[in-house]
Amino acid sequence: MPQGDSHRDDRSDHGTPHRLPDGLVSDQRPALVDPAAGLIYGRDQPNQSWYLTAHVIAGGHRYGFLFHYLNAGFGKQGGAISKVSVVNEDTGWYTRSEIPLPLGTGLSDKQGVDIHTGNITWTGDAEEMKLRAKVPEGAIDTTLRPRGNPLYNLGTGSFPIFGDAKYSNYEYALPTVDTSGTLTINGRAEKVRG
Repeated sequence: MPQGDSHRDDRSDHGTPHRLPDGLVSDQRPALVDPAAGLIYGRDQPNQSWYLTAHVIAGGHRYGFLFHYLNAGFGKQGGAISKVSVVNEDTGWYTRSEIPLPLGTGLSDKQGVDIHTGNITWTGDAEEMKLRAKVPEGAIDTTLRPRGNPLYNLGTGSFPIFGDAKYSNYEYALPTVDTSGTLTINGRAEKVRG
């Protein structure tokens, strides 16, 4: 570096240069996950999961939602499960729907997330998603709008399971999601916000 330059070249663990003021040490690591691309089903990836939890207000009550589609393959074996849970956090009332499925059922490799099962229809991209879900007592019909930055697991979105690089896991979250729509329970529809 030339004399008098107030920045130095520091390299992260992956060799990516970072320009830093003198005296500072880089702890930045490059994100290894693209949230937009990470929503897409990869047929060559036998283990994938899409998961959402939400706390919303509907009809003057606070509700918790959980939506989860897990596709888990082990060689030629495996399966999928599509889960929906709803809890009224004020009263403790709870319902759920779980559907076991053959591996990859309900998934497509369209851009964004594209899941269609008997209890979940989840489509969209990292800008806006539509999520419709069914439980025995009713349905949820929401629009999800992520805002802010993604949260990358371990700072990069990538970590080896069992400490072995051949078992890479890629994980990130969209921690702030504006949610709007309708919750219908026992025939009564209420607007959802959260």
